[in-house]
Amino acid sequence: MKRILKAAVKITQLKKWRLLSLVIIIAIFSSGCQRNSVSGTVSSSTISSIDSKSDWTAYTDGNTVVQVLVKGNYLWAVTEGGVVRWDMDTGSYQKYTTADGLINNNVSGMTEDEFGNLWFVTGGVTEYSGKSWHSLPDINSINSLSPTGVAAIAFDSKNNLYIGMSDGSVYLFSGKYQQIKSPDEMPNNGSLGIHGALAMQGIKVLAVDKNNNLWAFGADGTQRYDGKSWVDSQDIPGFPKGSINFICVDKKGDLWFQDNTDFSSSYLYRYDGVSWQKIDIQFTDSNAQSITIDNQGNVWCATLGTLNRYNGQTWQAFKCPVSSIDSIAADAQGNIWCGAYLNGVLRFDGNSWKTYSTNDIPGINGPTFIATDDEGNTWFSTDFGLTRLDGNKWVMVNKNIVDATCFLQDMHGNLWFASGNKVYRYDGKTWDVFDIAEEWFENITSLTADNGGNIWASSYNNVYKYDGKTWTTIDVRNILGVTQTNILVNSVMIDNQNTIWVATTDGILHFNGTNWQIFTTADGLADNYIAGFIQDKSGNIWAYGFNNGLSLYNGSSWRSFLQNDRVVDVTQDKNGNIWLATDHGVIKYDGNNFQSYTTVDGLLDNSINTIIVSDVNDVWCGTDYGANYYNGHVWQSVTTSDGLAGSQILQIVAGKSGEIWFSSFGGVSHYTPLQ
Repeated sequence: MKRILKAAVKITQLKKWRLLSLVIIIAIFSSGCQRNSVSGTVSSSTISSIDSKSDWTAYTDGNTVVQVLVKGNYLWAVTEGGVVRWDMDTGSYQKYTTADGLINNNVSGMTEDEFGNLWFVTGGVTEYSGKSWHSLPDINSINSLSPTGVAAIAFDSKNNLYIGMSDGSVYLFSGKYQQIKSPDEMPNNGSLGIHGALAMQGIKVLAVDKNNNLWAFGADGTQRYDGKSWVDSQDIPGFPKGSINFICVDKKGDLWFQDNTDFSSSYLYRYDGVSWQKIDIQFTDSNAQSITIDNQGNVWCATLGTLNRYNGQTWQAFKCPVSSIDSIAADAQGNIWCGAYLNGVLRFDGNSWKTYSTNDIPGINGPTFIATDDEGNTWFSTDFGLTRLDGNKWVMVNKNIVDATCFLQDMHGNLWFASGNKVYRYDGKTWDVFDIAEEWFENITSLTADNGGNIWASSYNNVYKYDGKTWTTIDVRNILGVTQTNILVNSVMIDNQNTIWVATTDGILHFNGTNWQIFTTADGLADNYIAGFIQDKSGNIWAYGFNNGLSLYNGSSWRSFLQNDRVVDVTQDKNGNIWLATDHGVIKYDGNNFQSYTTVDGLLDNSINTIIVSDVNDVWCGTDYGANYYNGHVWQSVTTSDGLAGSQILQIVAGKSGEIWFSSFGGVSHYTPLQ
């Protein structure tokens, strides 16, 4: 029987932070322009022995398009799942990810230099020459006091590359990095000092006008750099007054702005390097997202779900079949290509629409819950439902099972998934849905089964038991005697004696089939906030929590260890060794001694997110900078340069014959040892 419970709650929690962590940016390009997102990633060195004997596959979603660019017969789309190149004649595509040389699959912008090379914002800066991918050196190597991510890029007329950082600093790259500073820059964290005491707090966009001036757009407003000094927008002659938002640079090199004071009766402004043109607009659904100019000189402006064409006198609106357009570009034939978040790319020929999408799982770029069953099938739960990988084909199985938190395969072969406050049972043909928790916010935190085939689940305040016919609710507050306080039940475990262990925020409950017993710090627990359990081969119970310490129960009493370590995950190898993921590295317990492993021993980071043992007894752990593998002798590192879809590893799941699945921000990765 296979139970996969690890990292489920953590994945759900991290999903809530994903949108908060995005930094909105816009990058200039040749055929169109738009508003985009960026997130930085730190890479690390690796040891090549894993890569030389293994095969890696990265699964990402290339339909989360944030920018498009027309180059010859190809449409280039930057997405949160890599870079996709579409053949505009045949409709075929090729996707490029970290496996091809990207620093990060969450690509947020691109531009083209005067030699036709494409440059991408990948947390760093990555160039595509038409044949190969190459990334610039990590800019944090010269800005180590304030590690940050690249937010925007732009080329000037001399093909110098300007790089805007999320901390507000700007660099010029012409073979080496040179930070651009104002003469009266504030002595702070290296942020760009502009207009006296003003320091920009985050670059959103960089653009270069026809006069080779650099424009920087950030959270604090707009500034222009002429190669010597910075000028604030309020001191630029003719700069529009009001709530002005930069949109893009078009293919002619004109800068476009919009007055956002009231988008229903607002204005577009075009700056050609000399004068300002004011264009009255009547958009009905949102502010402008992107602008491009076709070969006839028509101005095309994308709002959320509408294409708007301006012929120099009047506007005409064309309703788009999707709800959001983030980027547009015009090809040589006059077609308008649109990048639609979650919907791939669309072509509008002036009369009709055609959609192009990659064969990917929606939502797989973000935290994805992964489970493998006893038959070797792999299941993926994202924001858009539950999907199974059938060979090379993705099959949507149940759209209602979004952001699953846990999985169980019972003794009859039924598959159980928890999503929100519901539990789903699948017998291979039909689905049964059990709405067991009372409130929508009471997410199911664990699923397990006892020797009699009863299903046990946990959530907010309660433990649930299903005997095949009915669900019984057990309110743990009544057992603990704290009816006026809410208690989170984090996990339920069945031991080898078929007794029940319940991890709560107020201690441990143990049910021997007749009576409940309560354990707290007064009984020897390291902490009352318990996250989960594991039972070792000797029958001992190990309990770990969200705070500090580890607790061991030998059947009669508790002992506490590692009071200065926060243990986030526990597993056991085939030799009986206990492996701990902590905020100070990995710790191994052989039954007598604790042995610590840190970055000194080869770990990518000392803060470990998750740890597992594969079916061939290899130890894998995940960090925010990649994964580590222990073969019994040394630790080896695996990062995006080896094939990981993302650096921040949220969940690791073992398959058969040493196969490993990784869930991360950036996609899902599959490792297969080569025989």
